[in-house]
Parts: sequence; structure tokens; C-alpha cells
Amino acid sequence: MTSTMMKFEDGCVTQHLNVEFNKSVFVGKSIENGQPVSISLKDMKELLAWKSDNPDDCGQKFSVASIPHLPKVNKESKTKTLVCHDMMGGYISDRFVQGVTGQAATGYNMRYWSNVDIFVYFSHHFVTIPPVGWINAAHKNGVTILGTFITEGEDGFLRCEYMLSSTVIWKATADKLIEIATYYGFDGWLINIENEINTEKVSDLIEFIGYLTAGMHEVDKNSLVIWYDSIVRNGTLNWQNELNHKNRAFYEACDGIFLNYLWKEENLERTRQQAHILNQVYVGIDVFGRGVYGGGGYNSAAALAKIRKSGLSAAIFAPGWVYEELGQEHFGQNHHHFWDLLKHLCVSRDLDGKHGIATRFNPGCGINGENKSAEFTKKSKSWYHLNSQDTLPSCLLNNNFSLIETFSGFSLTVSPLVNKQDQSSTLVIFSTELYSKNNQIVVTTDEASKKSTFVLTTSLGPCVLKHQFADYGFAVKTITQNNMVHMCVSNETSFVVNAISVQQTESYQAISLLQMIPGSLPPQSDVIATVVLCSEVEWLKSQSSRKNFLFSCTLVFNNIPEGTCSTEVSYLLGNRQNAQPSSCMLSSLGIASVSRYRVHQLELPNPQYGGPDCFIVFHASHLNAFGQLVGKGQLKLTYCENS
Repeated sequence: MTSTMMKFEDGCVTQHLNVEFNKSVFVGKSIENGQPVSISLKDMKELLAWKSDNPDDCGQKFSVASIPHLPKVNKESKTKTLVCHDMMGGYISDRFVQGVTGQAATGYNMRYWSNVDIFVYFSHHFVTIPPVGWINAAHKNGVTILGTFITEGEDGFLRCEYMLSSTVIWKATADKLIEIATYYGFDGWLINIENEINTEKVSDLIEFIGYLTAGMHEVDKNSLVIWYDSIVRNGTLNWQNELNHKNRAFYEACDGIFLNYLWKEENLERTRQQAHILNQVYVGIDVFGRGVYGGGGYNSAAALAKIRKSGLSAAIFAPGWVYEELGQEHFGQNHHHFWDLLKHLCVSRDLDGKHGIATRFNPGCGINGENKSAEFTKKSKSWYHLNSQDTLPSCLLNNNFSLIETFSGFSLTVSPLVNKQDQSSTLVIFSTELYSKNNQIVVTTDEASKKSTFVLTTSLGPCVLKHQFADYGFAVKTITQNNMVHMCVSNETSFVVNAISVQQTESYQAISLLQMIPGSLPPQSDVIATVVLCSEVEWLKSQSSRKNFLFSCTLVFNNIPEGTCSTEVSYLLGNRQNAQPSSCMLSSLGIASVSRYRVHQLELPNPQYGGPDCFIVFHASHLNAFGQLVGKGQLKLTYCENS
């Protein structure tokens, strides 16, 4: 790239580029067809050579998680629910950091996080690093997320032979796993050794597990390392389907054990007698039903009921069955039905509201034929972008609610009363614990729902919120803007908010935004001017028209305000004849969850046809967890073709 010196005026960086058709400079293992992707590591060589901020891998930094792990409220029940992903080999649509559209935009996602404590991203690659979209989605919803370290078959045996050949090597292996989890921002590892180990090396393997667990706890006290029930104390591969003296040493070296799926009731009873902490034993359920109790599938609830009766935790393996076996077309309905059958057996843990909660009900994918009009589906493309998934409410398994997608986003739709004589039906949207006074609650509905009534469950009792009225000294302010009604509620009394609910009416209601902002948070400061820079520029000639070039670059955002969770990126085009294009001409590019965004093959006018002194202006809007604008920056790129 050749450019003149940059200027910075009025919050906008200006930079000039010469159009040069050179070899690609955006290269590395974490790049696919010019776009950043999340990747796994295939062997020991790749693992031991891995390094953070690798200058030879331009895409690596895009896969660093940006969302802090929100805490959940602990409930009396101690049993936990682990979900092990295992979806079609992994790294499908979810590998694309900035999302994907069209036919490639297919894949499983999770919508019922309130019923999950731990999520394992599983594949059969040696070191499975969770794609950043899964990390951010899990953390927004208060769920711990683990990667997978797996060895299998003859290759696995040889890999373990090398790893355990010396203390130096197995410590280096563990150190790399700790470094990887810390760098990408996930919470630990599932260790799955499904191959024989030489008997004399088993003690070294147990030391490796203990060393890895201790190291993870040093960098994150809430991290987890879990052992999969596979080999036993003499090194043979012999799934026990219970905790006993043959696999107990592995369990004691880490934070828990994931039992194989072929258990019977007597295995659960023997496990109860062996486990010193019952909820650290995760009893496996294979949703594909390969010889398991209850047969799997929609009858997985039978196995889960037995596990709950024993007081042990559960590990639900491959819930993507509803997608792989039953198909994409009705995934939403089938996904809902699967979890609806399990919900009474899962502890729904609420998010701790001390950090606040905000949601626009975005599930991270759209346009798959669910609840869409034919006209809407015809004009739209399927898309999949887990980084855009919101904190999702605990009500989604209530059949009175549904998620509806429109051109402007998602809304949570409340079904009408079945019996119009019943005026007392109140439905919980979100359960939480929001403390202190001076809290702010914002609920946005459409014009048709402007008379909606909401109810807060508080330590003082139920508080009714209408658009012009509230109990307990709440102040209510209603704003109508762009056909949307925003109800803003604040309080000066100190108490605990445990839930927000909506009263059913005789008509449908649509809620598009819910914010619960604790008064303990500092007030929103002025919007900060950030610096947007351009690097790793590539130019291509368009195959469809000589009047256009294809432009790619990496936008880097500097001086980002603390608390930024996402950055909306947009652009507009201009030239000498249109030197001041209107901001209403802005076109959206996408959402960045890190401090950079890759612009990929954007069509720009060839200066010979688009007029002299062509330019493009990129706009970056930095948003906090509540969708509030906390920073913004601009980059103006002028460009011309070398004469």
C-alpha cells in the first residue's frame, strides 16, 4: 500500500491511497477466502508453535473474545447442566468471525442459555478452540465455555507418547493450553483421551491434568478442567460409565468428570458412593441415542430425570441432533420442543443484575423460514452471526412468547389471551436480581403495543408499570419516536428487582428492547472521539465491471472507550462533485466485536468512471452492553489510480 501522510481533523482521520494491484497482504491460518475465521490446531507441532499476536497470522486477533463473563445467581439446587456441542464436525458457519450470509449461513445455535451452566465446544480436532461467536454468546448469557483437547486412535497414541515422553514436553503442552484459553478468552478445557496409554505413563498424564488445572485456576479462579471417562488407571481404553477406583484418580486431578453414556441405574448409585462432590460428576446423555438410557432424541428427558434423581450433574451431548437429523427448515421449532421437554429438569439460573441487562432479542441468526411472511423471506438472505447474539431472556421456553424477525431487527412477541375473560395472566420475561436504587428500566414496544402493562417483582411486592403510571414512587417517562414507544422507568427507593413481566392482553404485543441498568453504574459519559486507521489494504479488479474496483482493508479502532462491547461499521461514498454526501446515505457493513473489522471486497468506483478524487468514509459507532453510544470515529480514504 502506498499512502500519503494521514491528517486528523474534527474527529476524522484522512488518508490517501494509491490503487495498486499487488499480492494479498492479509494472510495467515486464521483467514479463509480473505475473511477472518476461528480455527483449531491439528497436531503437536501446531500447538507447541502457537503464539499470541502472531505476526504471520493477520486473522488471529479477530478471534479474541470481547465480552466479560456475566455472573449467574446461585440457586439452592447444586446440580449442573453441561451441554457438549458436537455439531457436524464443528467450524461450520460459526467459524466466520464477522458472520456469513446466503447458503453458507446455516448451523446450530443455542437460545436457551438460562438452563445451561457449562457449554463445551467439541470437535475431533486435536485442540478445539471455541469460535469467538460462541465465547461471546455464552458469556453474555452467564455460561462457562470450554474448549476440547482430544486424542484418538493410533495418531492419538503416538501424540500422547510424545507429549508424555518428558516432564518438559507435557508441561509445555499444558502451558500452551493455558495461554490459548487466556488469549482467546474462554474458560477451560474438556480433556478427552480416547486411546491407550502405556501403563508407566499414566502417572505422568495425571500430573499433566493436575498441572493444567492448577495453571488455569491461577489465571482464572472460575475456570474449569473436566476429564472425559475414557482410559482407566492401567492405561487401557475402557469406558466405565460410572465413577469408580479405576478412573477416580483422573477425576481427583481436575474439576470434574464427564461420564460415558452407556450407564444404568446401578452405575449412578455406585457413582454417588464414590463422588466426594456430587455435582462435579457430569453424567452423559447422547441425544443421538446410541444405546443410551431412554433412547435419546426427544426422550432424552427420561435419562435426565434419572440423573437428577441421583443428585448428579448432567452432560447433554450433541443436542444439534435436532438440526442434523430433523433438518434446518424447522430447526427453531424443533430446538424449542427439545428444550421444552427438559426445562422442568434443568435449574434455570438467573443472571445477576448488578452489571445490568440489555437485550434486543437477537438470537444470532435469521431468515430460516420461521414466523416469516413470504414477502419478507423473498427479499432477504439467510444470515448467521453469533457475535451479534444478545443476552436472551429466560422466557423463551414459555409458549406464550416467540421471536419475530423484521427488517429492523427482532422483537419478543407476546401471544394474546386465549380466554378473553381472563385479565390476570402475567408472564415473566426476565428473572434476575437487580439491587440498589436509582435503577433505570427501559422497555421499547411498537405503536400497536403502546398500552402494554409491565410488572416488576420486587422485594416490596409487585409493582405495576404503565406508560403513565407506576407504583412505589417509580418515575415513568414515555417517548414516542419512529413508530416506537420507549417507556423509561427510574426509582429512588432502595429494593431488589427479581423479575420483569408483561400482562397478556386480547391482542399481540411486540417488545423490541429491554434494558435494566443498575443505579450503581456510573452515568454515561460524553461520547469519546476514537481514531480509525486503515491497514492491510488490497485492491482487485472487478470481474463484472471495469467501472468498479474491489477494495479490502482492516479497520483498526484506537482509543476505544472502556465498556465497549461492539462496534457498528458503516460507510458512504463520494467524489469532488459530491464532496459532502449526506449521512442518510450511510450503508451498513457489519458489527465488530473486537478492536478491528475486516472490509472484504467492497465495490468502489474506478476513478476513471466515478469522477475525480473519489473517496470513501468509514464510520465506527462504539456501543456498550446497553446499546448506548460511548464512542465514534471516522476515517476518510481518498484514492486514485497510479498514472
